[in-house]
Amino acid sequence: VIDAPAPNGPGACAEGVEPVQCPDGPNGPSGKYTCGDPMEYCSKPCTPGYSGDEIPATELRMSQPFGQSASPAGRIVFDPQGNLYFADTGNHLIRMIDTDGIVHRVAGQPPVDGVPQSGYAGDGGPAVDAQLNFPVDLAFGDDGTLYFTDVRNHCVRAIDPAGNISTAVGICGEHGYEGDYGPPQEALLNLVFGIEWADGRLIVSDTGNNVIRSVLLP
Repeated sequence: VIDAPAPNGPGACAEGVEPVQCPDGPNGPSGKYTCGDPMEYCSKPCTPGYSGDEIPATELRMSQPFGQSASPAGRIVFDPQGNLYFADTGNHLIRMIDTDGIVHRVAGQPPVDGVPQSGYAGDGGPAVDAQLNFPVDLAFGDDGTLYFTDVRNHCVRAIDPAGNISTAVGICGEHGYEGDYGPPQEALLNLVFGIEWADGRLIVSDTGNNVIRSVLLP
């Protein structure tokens, strides 16, 4: 996307487009670069925030754990229709940018008066009404289910194609280590950061327990 801001330093723009450094500020070099028009983008904030949803992606603000850069454990994923999904970690949301460039909230409750809403609630109902606590990594299953790590709830949760949320692995809100060779929803995890879908299984990075676990879902 030519008009999108670049990362916090020279990075990939559209083919043939070089990033341009923003003008220095009153305190010295800005450290900001853009792939688009400096007059339009250099004045935009690069601080955590929440700009709402159902807006163009170029107006998006989010809250990642390291400012606006992504956590190394997280990723962006695409569904078969080409929509882009990502974890807005500091806002405790899962969000999506559709192929028309519009941002949608997929899971989690939006900030209230600027305060992110974290917690655990909502299983069995619409994902947009649920509460999450530091979501980081995402992966799609073969049936279109979106799995994500709910890190501070110590569990992996799932959003089905109809938009309803459930717990896939772990007991949300409890942490520890147990449950090998048992039902996934009776296992205990500890700060699960990363997941991958491979050959019909979830591969889970049980980070706080220093182990990788393989989960065969029902």
